[in-house]
Amino acid sequence: GLPDFRWDQRAIIEAVLKGKDAIIFQHTGSGKSLLFQLPVIVDALDVTAALKGSKGGKGRVAVAATSPSSATATAAAAASSSTAIVPVGATLTAPPSTLTQSMPPPPPVPAPVPAPVPVQTPVYKTAVVVMPNIALMKDQASSLNEKFCTNATKPSGLADLGIEEGRSDVVAFLGMGQGDKSVDAAVRAGKYRIVLMTERLLFGDDSASGGGRGARTPWLDALEVMHRAGKLLLVAVDEAHCIVKDVESGFRPGYRRLGELRELLPGLPMMALSAVATPAMWP
Repeated sequence: GLPDFRWDQRAIIEAVLKGKDAIIFQHTGSGKSLLFQLPVIVDALDVTAALKGSKGGKGRVAVAATSPSSATATAAAAASSSTAIVPVGATLTAPPSTLTQSMPPPPPVPAPVPAPVPVQTPVYKTAVVVMPNIALMKDQASSLNEKFCTNATKPSGLADLGIEEGRSDVVAFLGMGQGDKSVDAAVRAGKYRIVLMTERLLFGDDSASGGGRGARTPWLDALEVMHRAGKLLLVAVDEAHCIVKDVESGFRPGYRRLGELRELLPGLPMMALSAVATPAMWP
């Protein structure tokens, strides 16, 4: 575990968990990656606690207040009324009040039962991290998976993060060098807590330069579907100085398209991290 947070790590993590954006300028080795790792763990543990709390319970059913129906009101009025009954051929030798009998009340009309309000099942969410370097992605994925598995000392450790039994990968990378063809489908299904991908995979090889808007790609569509299903927690952009570096020369043009994610994934917190950029460089 961590004995304590450094610099503004805690404030940034709490802000992201509240749905806010963050820009971080910190040197290499300062612990920037914790800022997108820890929110995933916190969110996953919250989901696990919610799921465990709902098991064996009575369920949550919202009962709406209902007013008596017109049929019920009519039945109540009929039950309180009376009718004079006189047998055929009888002589009225007593006051009519002595011949009055109460009509039997009609059977009660059952009140309508409100339909139960469906309870949305908590969903484990994924943090998407955009990185420009495939070798770095592979190293980070391997290191993080080893770290998560080592820290999951109890049998339920990985299960608490929403990882299915028999699987040990919490982090996946996408792109060149990923030999497991099942990873794509598993990512789309929300089976990983952290997914690393390049901007080239996200926007395609024909990424428009200069901030121009390019064509939709399969992974843009996939992220939109995941977001609508509530499966995304945040988008983090590592090496974010690529957004502003050498714009005229078209360096990493896909980074200039990252702004499109704002429209594609409304309301999703976004994080930019860099050890090179400075506030003065930021547009």
